[in-house]
Amino acid sequence: GNDALTADTPVPYRIADLLKQIDERMGMLESKNDRPTLKSLKTRIESAAADPRYRFMFNSRLIEDTIHETIGNIFRVPHHGRPVTCFEMAGMPSEVVNSVCSVLARLAFDLALWSEGKLQLLFLCEEAHR
Repeated sequence: GNDALTADTPVPYRIADLLKQIDERMGMLESKNDRPTLKSLKTRIESAAADPRYRFMFNSRLIEDTIHETIGNIFRVPHHGRPVTCFEMAGMPSEVVNSVCSVLARLAFDLALWSEGKLQLLFLCEEAHR
């Protein structure tokens, strides 16, 4: 099979585990020069996780979702005769719409790539109202 782990292979992780690894790295003696960079990274991650605008991404109730189920739900795969998925972004704060669109576009690209041409996908962003 084609199960090789690459730089683009999605690997699920918990933000808390990432923050713990950053803390451990900051505690190492040889990383004193990296400490300000790591501290800044940790602060930015904590800030994003605490931001109510990103709650839908960091909500602890979502931990149980697998990437296959999540992508299947987002892009309606299999489509069961309903091949179009529309994302209503009008209710989202304008500060996060670009980030959400970027993530969705990357997921669409990866999904098309992983399907090796078996899945036809069109990703369209319409922003006439903004």
